[in-house]
Amino acid sequence: MDNDDVDVIQKETVFKGYVAVDRYRLRHRLHGGGMSDVLDREVVERGHVSAVLPVDFARDQVVLIRTSLVDGMRRRNYRTQ
Repeated sequence: MDNDDVDVIQKETVFKGYVAVDRYRLRHRLHGGGMSDVLDREVVERGHVSAVLPVDFARDQVVLIRTSLVDGMRRRNYRTQ
């Protein structure tokens, strides 16, 4: 993944207290080619630790995944528009 794989459209801090919550609007390259639709993702900033808990409320289930696109992108200092 490099700078051409992720477009950060906007980043804003939506909460700042003991931890900060940043909201990212972004698009990422799809495996089949092209770019995704614009996604909104929130990241809780607390040093070099990250966690994501996707929830499917319709099924009342959580989805476990291996990594976070936004955290990996943020660590590589991707440019913002």
